[in-house]
Amino acid sequence: MKWHVRLLDGARREMRRAAANYEHEREGLGDRFLDEVAAVRNQIAVRPESYQRWAPDPDYRQAIVAVFPFVVFFRIDEARRTAVIVAMAHTRREPGYWKAREP
Repeated sequence: MKWHVRLLDGARREMRRAAANYEHEREGLGDRFLDEVAAVRNQIAVRPESYQRWAPDPDYRQAIVAVFPFVVFFRIDEARRTAVIVAMAHTRREPGYWKAREP
């Protein structure tokens, strides 16, 4: 049975902003980015526990977005069978910047 995958608002904004930037860079690239993110979300829904824990805080896991320099950070809520995506972080951003905004 698949897990529910939920995006926090900050992660959704990051995803949309990145897609818009890629689309501005080259037509169709924003859609390709969104397709790769969707693939990661689908994989997380199947086996979220298979992803590597984030070393600075093992409550979080990380999934690499293919082709693009982005990492999806998420935590698992086992009681609700939900993976909560907290950030769509560009690999050049300060690690853990998103923890300050999480509820």
